[in-house]
Amino acid sequence: MDGAYLLWDSLLLELSPQQSAFLPCFLEALLGAMSQYSPSQQADKNAGKEALHLWLLHIACSATWTQVRKETSLDVSAWLMKQCCLQPGYWSYKIGQALLEKGDSDFAEAWSDLLEASLVGGSDAEDIDVEHAGARARPSSDQDPATSEDVDGQDWRIALMPPSLPIGVV
Repeated sequence: MDGAYLLWDSLLLELSPQQSAFLPCFLEALLGAMSQYSPSQQADKNAGKEALHLWLLHIACSATWTQVRKETSLDVSAWLMKQCCLQPGYWSYKIGQALLEKGDSDFAEAWSDLLEASLVGGSDAEDIDVEHAGARARPSSDQDPATSEDVDGQDWRIALMPPSLPIGVV
């Protein structure tokens, strides 16, 4: 992605101070495109969404964007973390984890529980397909298949579907 950053950073950084709404709108557009459901690919195999994920992290954490982040009224890391919690998915969880790793201890303390809570059904993103509202939590290997269904024969894990709309204001 270094080539893409080298190619596009100068233009994007020039637009940001000229238009005060550019950075929030740009971040929202990137996040929206990354959060869209794509039935044709598994979440972790989608190169386009991975690129959007890397762009969002680049804008939120790189030294190149430090001045623009300071000049805007938006706290990019906090805004992005809030969106990751409100719109759970494979890539938003990855962004949240990266922001927690790069943030200070106060940031991690404030957001780590919320990020984990946004994962419906558990804290391990690898065990849960959270990209699509129709997804179900996968049973663990030690779970008895006979106990995973209720009396009517319906899978109880249907209740663990992530919301299709934002959860609410954090």
